[in-house]
Amino acid sequence: PPSDESSWYEGGDVPWITTGELRERVIYETQKCVTRFAIEKFSSLRIHPEGSLAIAMYGATIGRLGILGVAATTNQACC
Repeated sequence: PPSDESSWYEGGDVPWITTGELRERVIYETQKCVTRFAIEKFSSLRIHPEGSLAIAMYGATIGRLGILGVAATTNQACC
């Protein structure tokens, strides 16, 4: 969801992983969470189960990875 629209994030309870959080470790907490409504409205947002692997696809963090310690969604630069 657009990061400049706080309504997608305020009161959110779904961890939202960005490439800056990928540090070759297990991720239990994120800086931001998205709402369940955002998950419903943006088809690109999927909740990935605990134990999933997230990898940065491009930019300064390309190739960095993280293992989800909680069910979470990711931004567009992660796969």
